[in-house]
Amino acid sequence: MRGVYLTGLVVLLAIAGAGCQPEEPSTPPGGSADAGTGGTTDDGGTSTVPDAGGVPDAGGVPDAGGVPDAGSCVPTSCAAQGKNCGPVSDGCGNTLECGTCSGHETCGGAGVANVCGATCLMSCPESFTCNSSGVCAGGDLSTLAFDLKPVPVSGSITLNGAPVLDTTCSYEYWGEYSYVRLTETTRGGTKTLPVTCSATEGWTFSGQLYPGTYKVEFDARDASSVPGTPFVVLPSLDLATGRADVVLNVRTVNVAGTLTRNGTPLTSATCPAYAPGSVRFTETTRGFTLAVPARCSDTEGWIFSGAVLPGTYRVAVAAQESSALSAVPYPILESLSLEADRTGLVLDIPSVEVSGSILRNGAPLLDYNCNYNSGGSPALVDSSEVDFVETTKGFRISVPVSCTPETGWTFRGPIYAGTYRVEVVARQDLDPTLPVSLPPAPYPALTSVTVLASQSGMVLDVPTVRVSGTITQNGAPLADTSCLGRNSYGFYDLSFVSLVDATTNRTVNVPIACSETAGWSFDGLTHPGMYTAKVAARLGASLPQQPYTALSSLDARADRANIALDVRVVDVSGSITRGGASIPGANCSISIGFGYYVHSNVLLTDAAQGYSFLVPITCTEEAGWTFSGRVYAGNYRVDVLAQEGSTLPSSLRTVIPSVALQANRSDLVLDVRTQNVAGHILRNGAPIADTTCTYFFYWFAYYSVVQFTDLETGATARVRVSCSVEDGWSFSGPVYPGTYRVDVLPHENSSQPPGPLTLIPRLRVP
Repeated sequence: MRGVYLTGLVVLLAIAGAGCQPEEPSTPPGGSADAGTGGTTDDGGTSTVPDAGGVPDAGGVPDAGGVPDAGSCVPTSCAAQGKNCGPVSDGCGNTLECGTCSGHETCGGAGVANVCGATCLMSCPESFTCNSSGVCAGGDLSTLAFDLKPVPVSGSITLNGAPVLDTTCSYEYWGEYSYVRLTETTRGGTKTLPVTCSATEGWTFSGQLYPGTYKVEFDARDASSVPGTPFVVLPSLDLATGRADVVLNVRTVNVAGTLTRNGTPLTSATCPAYAPGSVRFTETTRGFTLAVPARCSDTEGWIFSGAVLPGTYRVAVAAQESSALSAVPYPILESLSLEADRTGLVLDIPSVEVSGSILRNGAPLLDYNCNYNSGGSPALVDSSEVDFVETTKGFRISVPVSCTPETGWTFRGPIYAGTYRVEVVARQDLDPTLPVSLPPAPYPALTSVTVLASQSGMVLDVPTVRVSGTITQNGAPLADTSCLGRNSYGFYDLSFVSLVDATTNRTVNVPIACSETAGWSFDGLTHPGMYTAKVAARLGASLPQQPYTALSSLDARADRANIALDVRVVDVSGSITRGGASIPGANCSISIGFGYYVHSNVLLTDAAQGYSFLVPITCTEEAGWTFSGRVYAGNYRVDVLAQEGSTLPSSLRTVIPSVALQANRSDLVLDVRTQNVAGHILRNGAPIADTTCTYFFYWFAYYSVVQFTDLETGATARVRVSCSVEDGWSFSGPVYPGTYRVDVLPHENSSQPPGPLTLIPRLRVP
């Protein structure tokens, strides 16, 4: 009998042991995921509970009556199991959702289930290890070694399957050449290989590239025997190893025809002194444009012929400026399929002439103010014009305006038949001493007019009002003459009051005058309307250069005088330190030759107002790096932007996310931390024993660089490469702490392909 009881006890214990118990976690209870993995989870995850109806919930086991015992199972959590992504069991028959991964990490990416992580895409440099986030970390940043392994590529250009046996690929006198451009489809770097040509060997190319997959484009010079436009010859070329057999075949079709005007042939008498123009073929899917020249014939009129690539084209005619037609390309055909030779095309140009007069407030403009010639050179003439904007096809034709005190302002010129918006565009104010008859901004005198035949006697009336007032700084007059200056060529450099139309966003600039006694003032013409008034000071004025919104709403539907525009400014200054210490040396400005320098700056950005100011940094051995400048009152983000080659990294670095500048500040301290990175660049495991890493063209220097791209902010720091025959290519320079993609970018004229070539996808700089 005791044996029966013992047997029953064993059975009961077995039943109790079969109740749901927490599963053994893969990480001991109380463990947690690495905080650096980027995963997210709540305190215990989200539990998915089975429906009722006899199925146990919360891990309970039904008792003899079929009712679950809710207290017999204690569920675990994501954190207790050391999990931070994806679904896991809570140990009691339910499912926890432990979160998702961010950035480049994936769930289980480092080989541990339900833990965010990644593996390194490439092998890490010597002394570095790949951590669970797939980042190379923990090594010596001063002994980096990058090995470049370019492969050779060469080939030939054929035309319709046959060699191109001529020398038209280049014309050295004008510096015109044909090129093969190879763009790596994942990294995006482009290598341009020049084409050489001979009457016996044909057109060939050769060069060095990094292994990869490339899109191949060919760009022939305009006067060669191959159509002159960049176009894709091979969408994908695998260059995992060297290739010497690449053949780029260019297939062409011939197209020819005649040009007519309003159905009538154009005679040679209407030809300009040079070629009359061209027929432009724009491929509708690939986007390139080929120009087939037109010429004049005494017997055939205006004709065209040439070769294009097979495709479907939009066709437009562009005449020369001095011809009887408008020089603006006219779209004649929206779709023309050219898969084989096509001759006998007739392209008809519906040309009409328009003429008329321009009035101001209903009265003639009897003056010479429509044009302004600076220095007597035709190239420096600033002319008023009437713009005809086609409302369906979108092109714009400008008809010149002429003016005398006897005839007033008039216009005459050819346009194409169509429906237009007609705008009067008065000349800009290049000389504040000259009178202005109309506001220097486009005015829609006619919103819609259909012109199907030549039309004369058009009248375009431009309404105007006069606005005038003063400009003050923090409520006080500006007693200086800095609003006006002259550049090195003798031209005026002006400050303006910019009036932005609240409805059309059209801007009228009214010049500012200034004197030490009268201060800053403005007086000029605009069109009637409601405006936002901005003060736009020139570079070098006592006010900041960025346009400042002085009035958000200005009613200028009638003449307005005594308008007061006050500009609130603050002076800001301070120092830049590194690791809490002054930065020694005077290399915050970098020489570019001939006495010119580029400066490091402090960038202040008011995101709410859209202002950004570059405040130059000055530096001396004694004072370190300091800055001082004037900005508008506001709330700013403060960044340091050092020049490439200076003591600080060349990447943009936010030092103060937000600071209120409502009054003068002279105590700003911008402290940054940097790390120096250094190493060598090799080629196939050996030093690059040449001096081509830097290229000088007159006073310009082109540098090869190692580029560090911050994977969080996208900012790039460029560390210059130095080189010698004895020591090879090496680099050394500062970067800010962060996680970077590291690329090498040799310059175009160096012995190495230009890149970018990714050397380390993810490198941690502590």
